[in-house]
Formats: sequence, C-alpha cells, structure tokens
Amino acid sequence: MKTAFAALPAGLMALTMMAPLTLLADQARDMDPDGRLSMEAQAGDFVLIGHDQDRLLISSAGGHAEQPAIGGDASHWSIRFDAQQAGIGEAGEPLPIEIRVPHGAEVEARLGQGSLSASGLHGPLVQLQVVGGSVSIRDSNPASLVVETVDAGQTLDSLAREETRLQSVGGEIRARGAGQRLAVQTVSGPVRLDIDELVDLELQSLSGDTRVLVRPAERAVLRARSNSAPLAFELPADTPLELNAESHRGEIESAFGGSIEVDQNGNRRLVYGGGPGAVRLETRSVDGPIEVSKMKRQARMVVFRDAESPREKTARISYGVEEVFGEIVVGIDAVQHVALGPGQFSVLELPLDSRQVFAQSSGLRPVVLEVEELDAGTYCFRLEEFRRFGDDGRMGTVNRGFRFTWVDCPDAGFLAEFEQVEASPRR
Repeated sequence: MKTAFAALPAGLMALTMMAPLTLLADQARDMDPDGRLSMEAQAGDFVLIGHDQDRLLISSAGGHAEQPAIGGDASHWSIRFDAQQAGIGEAGEPLPIEIRVPHGAEVEARLGQGSLSASGLHGPLVQLQVVGGSVSIRDSNPASLVVETVDAGQTLDSLAREETRLQSVGGEIRARGAGQRLAVQTVSGPVRLDIDELVDLELQSLSGDTRVLVRPAERAVLRARSNSAPLAFELPADTPLELNAESHRGEIESAFGGSIEVDQNGNRRLVYGGGPGAVRLETRSVDGPIEVSKMKRQARMVVFRDAESPREKTARISYGVEEVFGEIVVGIDAVQHVALGPGQFSVLELPLDSRQVFAQSSGLRPVVLEVEELDAGTYCFRLEEFRRFGDDGRMGTVNRGFRFTWVDCPDAGFLAEFEQVEASPRR
C-alpha cells in the first residue's frame, strides 16, 4: 500500500514559494459551463464553490493575498499560488480565498498545507490533493470524486454520483451520503463511513480503526481488508446478507448468525447466509477483530446555532455586556454529544427510544425538550442566542440566554455557510 502514496507528497511539495503578498484584486474570467479548472498552491485556505454563472471568480475577504498566476482560456483555466501563505488577514490570521466556477466544471486542486473546502460542484470530475491540513466537501455530486491526502483529514457530506475514491496515509476519513461505488484506502488513519444506496465498496486499511454504517442496495458487494485494524460493519437488521469473514488471529463476531470454524493453523472463518438478492460482505483481517452488527433504527438530529449579527455585537459593547456567550452543549438523555459555537452545526444519531434532548451553557438554565414519539426521519433544531433589557428598562440591566427549538428542516444549501462539528458522546 505504501507505493500507492509515494508520488503524492513529492508532487505536492514541489510547489514553489516566496511571492510578495498584496491586496488581492478580485479576478473574473469567462468560463465554459463544462470547462476545467486546475489549481495549485503551496499553502493557504481555499474555498471552491460551484455557482450558476459561466464565470471563473477569484476573491478574498480583504487583507493581503498573493496575486495568482492565471493562464488558459474559457475551456481550461489554471491558477497557481506560489507564496508560502496564499492569504493573510489584517491581523496576520490565515485568509480564505474563494474560487467560484460553473456547477458543471471539472475541478483539479493541489494544496501543500492548509484547508480546502468544496461545495456545489456537479461536473464530470472533482480531484483534490492535500498534504497536510483538512479537506471538506458538501453539497457536491460530481460523476467522479477523488480525494488524496497524506496527513490531512477528510470530511465528506456528499459523494459522487457514480464513483468516489478516498486515499489517505495518516489523516482521518469521514464520509456520509449516498453513492453507488466507493473505494477507500488508508495506512493508519481512522475511517468512519455512513453510506446509503451503496452498490460496491472496496476498503483497505493497514492499521486505521474502521467503522462502516451502511444501508446497501440490493445485491451490493462490500469488500474490506485490514492488517491490524479493527473492522466494524453495521447494516439494517433486515438485510439479506451473505457473509464471508476471515481472520488469522483476530476475533469474529456476527449479529446476523453463522458459526466460526478454526483450521489447524488457527485461522478463523465465518460463513453465513446467501440466496437471491443477498448483499455480499467479504472481510479479511490478519490481526484485527471483525464485527458485523445489526443497525438499530434511529432518527437523525440536525442542530444549528445562529451566527451572531453585527447588531448583537454592537449592542453588547454599547451597554457594557462584554462577556462572550460561550459554547452551547447539546445532548440526548443526559449524555452530552456536541458543543456548538456561533455559526456551527452538527448531525447526531437519535435513537427512537430517546426520552429527551437538551441544550445547556455555563451559568444558564438548561433547555430540555421531552420526546413523545419518533420516526426514523430527520429532526432539526435551532439554537438562537438573545439579549434583552430587564423589565425596569434600565440600560445597564441585560438578560442573556438562548432558545432551543424544534424547527422545519432547512434546504440543503442553508447549512453551507455553517461550520460542521462532529458529535462525540461524553457520558
């Protein structure tokens, strides 16, 4: 597996550096609706956005940023940032650079160190390569999606229409969404997958802990190989499953049934099920354990916290309320799951037998919502901060708090401006 990654860091590290940073002038070029974009950068934070104009647009939020080298024509534009940091704000902080292309464009981006996020890309191919930092993808469904990283983490909330390929050496891979074919390869990075409508899975891990929550299509074929990494699969309880699991020294557990046979060399094997329309799951491990479990019926809980408005910030300073409203912790049945700041959201698994959901913040009374009955759907909640004057009307008296309310789920694009935070239950 190591040879599959050998060419990646060398190619990315070869990007040159050292160019003066000036105030970036917004750049605009005509671009074919199915044109191609190639981007390279040594370091920086970049946002790739598909939009409904036949234009290539490059902009920053002020501060200083390198003037990129732009070449090509409307059918294929190339952009190159040669500085050590593509964008720097007035206070010296990293400055995101936004690049917009037509929704149907083909996109190839290579980045040394930094963050690369993509949304609204639906062309034939999106290929992203990052050495260190992070990659995030949402609301993008190209025909083919390829993400290659060394130490950068990968977070995907949407997959390709046809084929998605994810490779990493040591960075974490998190992916959820619907996709037909998915290939995942990692050396030591952990893998977390939550996939719907999957037809074909090819997963290889050397030592990265791997957990797969999957709702496969009929007759899907799922294959997973590991050396020492634990392999855990969770499927719907009614899945017609054909299971073939083998491990040299690791334990094998299956909630679907089957008996384990041990040969004279100590190799374990479990075979179960089969028949017309069955989903075939093949797992192989040398030292790592293999676990196949039945999925508990669950709902999903989407929680988003409004970003502060300039008016709120002004009011806080004007009337002497200078404390920063802290994180709001959201949980289920007395278990804390995630802490959200302004402009953040999270997706939680909500068991159908949950009794209550709650939100709390230091120094404030928690808000608890009782659960009456749940279906296996999606429930959305809004966290909204408020500050208001006391009943006596005096300017120095301010009540502060937040509202935690069940709301209609917003459109998919609504959360594109929010930062996602991964939930991690803490008992």
